[in-house]
Amino acid sequence: MFTGPGVFSWHNSQPVILLVQEMGDPNEKKSDSGVEEAEFRHVELVVDRFQAGRRMDLLLTARYPALSRSSWQQRINDGEVTLNEKPTRPSRVVHEGEVIRFSYRMRPEPDVDRNIGIIYEDDDLLVIDKPGDLPIHASGGYRKNTLNEVLIELFRSRGQEDFVCRPAHRLDRETSGLIVYTKSTQMARKVTKAFLSGEVDKYYTVFVFGSFAEIRSCEGWIGPDGGSTVRRKQRYHEGEPGPDDVRCRTDFERIQEVTIDGRLITALKARLFTGRMHQIRATLCSLGYPVVGDRLYGPDETIYLRRLEDAETEADARTLLLKRTALHCTRLEFRHPRTGQRLLLESPLPDSLVTLLTPDASQDS
Repeated sequence: MFTGPGVFSWHNSQPVILLVQEMGDPNEKKSDSGVEEAEFRHVELVVDRFQAGRRMDLLLTARYPALSRSSWQQRINDGEVTLNEKPTRPSRVVHEGEVIRFSYRMRPEPDVDRNIGIIYEDDDLLVIDKPGDLPIHASGGYRKNTLNEVLIELFRSRGQEDFVCRPAHRLDRETSGLIVYTKSTQMARKVTKAFLSGEVDKYYTVFVFGSFAEIRSCEGWIGPDGGSTVRRKQRYHEGEPGPDDVRCRTDFERIQEVTIDGRLITALKARLFTGRMHQIRATLCSLGYPVVGDRLYGPDETIYLRRLEDAETEADARTLLLKRTALHCTRLEFRHPRTGQRLLLESPLPDSLVTLLTPDASQDS
């Protein structure tokens, strides 16, 4: 049995049969000592024709990329993963119809900051100022503590039980700042198209380790980082594109440099001209400027893997300097899809990031 802070998510688009079954009472449980116990789940994966012929470790890594290949190999070797109800090997090639089983323990859902701000609202749009530890939708260990759930509660409090609004773009869980929601399918199509086509001016503030140039325009390619043990990590480069690379551009401008605990930190304004996954973070990390507080694109990506295992150390906290990724969406500018009015929406830096700009900033911020 292995544990993790909800490191798996199920995607119906994947060509697999996946059964998720509660083990025991799904309600909150207490041990004899009164301490809340984690929820156990059992996963059964029936190999289909698309997956047949692959190694066990490669199949599980591709299907559940939150864990690295080495982590899956360890679990298979420890007998925590079975094939046809028997222990197996990481190198075992699977066949159609065979059954992979493993169990994991879902920890209690993490607490989040549910105090959102409403920056703008009309009959078509809702613009939210999102806190830095609030995911937009359910994933991993987050089920109810999401921005979507907060908005459902908001509309219920207004007497709009069945009202649905949709995010027009995305912000990672630890990224704070502006996110645009739409209140109809028609508006969703128009605003999403505006984001994808570059009609929305997007500005962020980000903090990195090291001294950055006053102004730098980064136009190149972004795609999977083949040198990383984390499959979802991206890499920016300006050479010949790989088969999975896409074009991207980010302009950076230095705001301020500060020294914290003997380490030089630069605050940057970033303007996105494209909207690729992890674009700002991956670009800066690839250029040699790790992002403050970032477990994946910070000074040491193995902190990300330890976070999945709930095994972060005090040394990791000192390395990161901040408990969250130091990235904030500060400004969005676009034309209202119905009225044509130019909207300028802004969000001030949250206190956790303002603290980095003060002389007495510390790693406990």
